Amino acid sequence: MATAAKFGLIAVAALAGAAVSGQEPDLIARARAIHERVITLDTHNDVEPNNFTRGCNYTMPLTTQVNLPKMKAGGLDVSFMIVYVGQSSPPQVADAFQPAGYDRAYKSAIAMFEDYPIVGVGFAAFGEMWERYPQRYQKEYKEESSVSSPHSSFLSLISETGAIGITCFGIFFFQIFRSSLRVARHAPSVAYREYAGFVLSATAAYLVGGLGLHLIRNIDFPNRYLFLFLGILSGMVDQLASLKNSPHSRFAQSALALPGGEPDRKRTDE
Repeated sequence: MATAAKFGLIAVAALAGAAVSGQEPDLIARARAIHERVITLDTHNDVEPNNFTRGCNYTMPLTTQVNLPKMKAGGLDVSFMIVYVGQSSPPQVADAFQPAGYDRAYKSAIAMFEDYPIVGVGFAAFGEMWERYPQRYQKEYKEESSVSSPHSSFLSLISETGAIGITCFGIFFFQIFRSSLRVARHAPSVAYREYAGFVLSATAAYLVGGLGLHLIRNIDFPNRYLFLFLGILSGMVDQLASLKNSPHSRFAQSALALPGGEPDRKRTDE
């Protein structure tokens, strides 16, 4: 009885396989049709920073799972590329991101600034100096050494670019706030004024984040968005200047016709 049951299961499986095999071309055709109609995306693809050079990058048919030639061949429309950034291993520096770790990084950065107050140790040279002169720059707290990164945009500027760098940084962001406030107060378009408020908020968030994160070098994507926003703001400032110098010019009047934002008649009458 058991043998008969086994043969029966085998026969059923064989028939099912034959049925699927017969339908396979139709299923593949239907799947391809769906694939061509929809937007296909992969939300996590690890990428290697070394593959972002002129001679080796993801526009080439590399051996990686995802690159532009393979995306085109397979019909992948969108790829979210993830770059892994290594950190100090917890067993070596257990409290690298704790208050004690930040305290040691602060002491290391201040020591570099004291030694090179005008121009600093050089951009991106914090880690090199930390490794080259451990007795001077590898500060300890409760017998734990500091880490090779300042973990702060401001500490990085002080230690790596000195007084000149931090002064230029301050002037640059002062101009950002000044221009944003100018657009917020005098732009004829409501949308322009709202955008200026957004830039003010984004810039403030960037500075606050820089207190505990090295946004300038270690985490670079906020810089791309920030400078994109500032580029748009710069165009608005130019339009305001044109509107002030020549109120009836075509370029100046385009500031009044921004899609999604009606001009403030009270302000334009003024």
